[in-house]
Amino acid sequence: QRLQDEVARVKRHSGRAGVIMIDVDHFKNFNDTYGHLAGDAALETLADVLRSVVRTGDTIARFGGEEFVVLTLECNEGRLLEVAERIRAAVEAAVITWEDQELSITISLGAREFAVDDIAGSRTIVADADKAMYESKKNGRNRVTLHMPGLFRLASALRSKADDE
Repeated sequence: QRLQDEVARVKRHSGRAGVIMIDVDHFKNFNDTYGHLAGDAALETLADVLRSVVRTGDTIARFGGEEFVVLTLECNEGRLLEVAERIRAAVEAAVITWEDQELSITISLGAREFAVDDIAGSRTIVADADKAMYESKKNGRNRVTLHMPGLFRLASALRSKADDE
């Protein structure tokens, strides 16, 4: 509901905002290795890091399982990428204290900016950020990928492929 409200506000008042999808890398392996209570501690640490890094007016929500979403207000693509990278680096540096161990996690992030001229609704925006997050996972995890709509995305993918050859 909060995202739907922000999409409507952006379209009415010519603003900009963004969505960042976050997924813990290899979380099943983490749970299998250290146990589900350690996994809960990891998610609590992730939530604490998000609260410490994200601006007060932005919205943080658990999306399901080990996925979180951040709604960033009044930001362009550059600012959105800065926020996402700051989150990624802070989580990577965070220490999860569990019993007598110091553990760590990494996250993969996908970001999607939207503005007044964007015709996408909230579901499409979340789906695009989710696709970008899966691109981060596909390309090695512990990274940020910005969703690029339409032909820009295709051109970028083709350019990346050509650069690899």
